[in-house]
Amino acid sequence: MIGAASAEDVACSLWAADFGNMDMKTPNTKCCVAHRSVTVYAAAYNPDAPMPWPTLAPMIGITSCTTEPDFGPCTEDPAFQHSGTDDTMRLVAGYLCDEWENGCTVDSLTATGALADVAPIMHQIITREVMCSEAGRDTTSAEPTKALTPEPTPAPTPAPTAAPTPAPAAAAPEPATPTKASGKMTMTANPPPTNAQAKTAMAKVLELDESTFTKVEVTTLSRRLMLDEGRQLAAKKVQIDYEVLIPANKDPKRVTAKVAEINSGGGAADSFVSAMKDAGIEVDKSTLEAPAPTTRASIPVPTPAPTSPPAGKGTSGGEEASGAQAVMMKVWIALVPAIFAIGSIA
Repeated sequence: MIGAASAEDVACSLWAADFGNMDMKTPNTKCCVAHRSVTVYAAAYNPDAPMPWPTLAPMIGITSCTTEPDFGPCTEDPAFQHSGTDDTMRLVAGYLCDEWENGCTVDSLTATGALADVAPIMHQIITREVMCSEAGRDTTSAEPTKALTPEPTPAPTPAPTAAPTPAPAAAAPEPATPTKASGKMTMTANPPPTNAQAKTAMAKVLELDESTFTKVEVTTLSRRLMLDEGRQLAAKKVQIDYEVLIPANKDPKRVTAKVAEINSGGGAADSFVSAMKDAGIEVDKSTLEAPAPTTRASIPVPTPAPTSPPAGKGTSGGEEASGAQAVMMKVWIALVPAIFAIGSIA
């Protein structure tokens, strides 16, 4: 079978922790590096992880760049430390696409402990087709192109006339996927808005439902000081950090265009100031800054059915599952939407 591990394959540890391991056999060390970097990239960019990646990484033994020197550098962003850049990960995907038929697959992947349910998920979502697609390769055939001498074409024989058959039904289009956008805005506001007020104003200006925002946090950066007989004005410089899941039926470019309008002082900036005023917040339009948000596709993939805990473990009596085990299970159940969501929408 293509991709089956052989006696010559080397042991490859993908993740290692006290509460579980994820291992596989690979034809060589470079193949191991490629698969480890895929799992690390996916976990680092997982928007639904229950804790920040810098906290999670050392728990599973990830303490250094996972893509050097075989493929390229890791990102310099500390929030996604030790994971490859998008360009590096495209090289990884291209390598796996090319080497899949030479045994660099996940067929031999196994997981133990709190990670036991991971293996079937990985077998389902890490495929040659996915890797080739991420690398921009053609996956219509696993066979190499053969240069053949055309055989003589026999003279056609008349085919009997047959009643026309109805055309096959068109295949259902693949479901569109939402897009995650994250960014920040700064401004001077009097008084500083609450998280709820900021969310309402942003939803109105970006023409999105408030429920699509997964994060809106207002932070006071500094107080604008103006001496007026010893009094200090209440206006403060604030920052709004936001994350929003743009529905599949909305054009992400329209949302990013609205953010650009806020930043340039256009109509969207006026709408934002007006929406804040409706909430009793005075925003100085000239202080609005809204850099372009980062956008990333969110790819939904089925998760395994829940299983009952072993006897003696659980939340009602007996020994509780460790916090680390619970975290890892949540990470992997939530991991799938983030896997290899490479590339941003301009």
